[in-house]
Amino acid sequence: MSRATFAIIIIFIAAISAYDSLRCVVDAEHLASIELNPMARSLIDGEDVSRLICGKAFGVGLVVGVLCELRASDYRHSSLVTVAVAVAQAAVAAAYLL
Repeated sequence: MSRATFAIIIIFIAAISAYDSLRCVVDAEHLASIELNPMARSLIDGEDVSRLICGKAFGVGLVVGVLCELRASDYRHSSLVTVAVAVAQAAVAAAYLL
């Protein structure tokens, strides 16, 4: 995978995460009742989603850091792992379209 392709995929992952976080803030008053993820639900306090947003930001930062380290260390399957994460983020994006 070229450097440019890797950079575009990392930006895609971060952008979908940012949009997901934005939607959490916009939909905060209803999020506690519709959130399916039990870990995310435990971070929501009524209409306060700040802990959830911090958790999401930490998680995405960690994932992007690991992906960059895998690529820098020439891990044989780094492209596969990066694409798998991008596909998972694409599924998150698709959930907003349905």
